[in-house]
Amino acid sequence: MSITLDYQSVDPVPEPTAALMIRHAVQLVDEHDWWAEPISLDLRQRDRRLQGSTRIRLGGYGLVEVPRDEEALMVCRDTRFVVSSLARWSSKYGISWTLSEIGTDIGSIVGGKPDEKLARYIAGLCTNLKLPASAEADVLKKHEARKY
Repeated sequence: MSITLDYQSVDPVPEPTAALMIRHAVQLVDEHDWWAEPISLDLRQRDRRLQGSTRIRLGGYGLVEVPRDEEALMVCRDTRFVVSSLARWSSKYGISWTLSEIGTDIGSIVGGKPDEKLARYIAGLCTNLKLPASAEADVLKKHEARKY
């Protein structure tokens, strides 16, 4: 199943700040070896809120089959990376975020910190993983064809 991590700013964002943050997101596309799809941000014209989405699971990506333990490790990795990026921007630019998965609220980031609900969501993804974080590079290499 294809699952995206969706995020949007709680309040409208001034255009210069939004443009700067979108540039930051574009830089992260190349700086991180994304499991499924990279972070993305754009400014919704109707309400001036930043919004984005990151596909965090490979499910539905052609013929790619990944063992569940490997997918779980990588989903945890990319989710933590997105949340830490949003938290950093929240702290630096004073922007609060709401996050959801499949239309379900999973928490928020305010003042640079994930709330308790988001912390529980991440803990649910990242607790009891069967592979250590040190296996990430090997999993990325093993499934290099996922990008093509």
